[in-house]
Amino acid sequence: MGIATEEQAEAIFEAIRRSDAEREAAMPTHQAAQHGVSAAYVCDVLQGRREPGDAICNGLGIVREIAYKHIV
Repeated sequence: MGIATEEQAEAIFEAIRRSDAEREAAMPTHQAAQHGVSAAYVCDVLQGRREPGDAICNGLGIVREIAYKHIV
């Protein structure tokens, strides 16, 4: 799996931001535990150091897409 394109990354971060705003009252550690990931992992995703895996994507209700383009 490769690094997400800038457009894909922005869509992921927007979904995370929306989710964060909707769940503002909840602690990040609680949210991480609910989805079976560590708070450090969630922070890494939010900071762009790691890509979100299935647990985060499923928790946010998003799907990770990988696209390949033919370069002429």
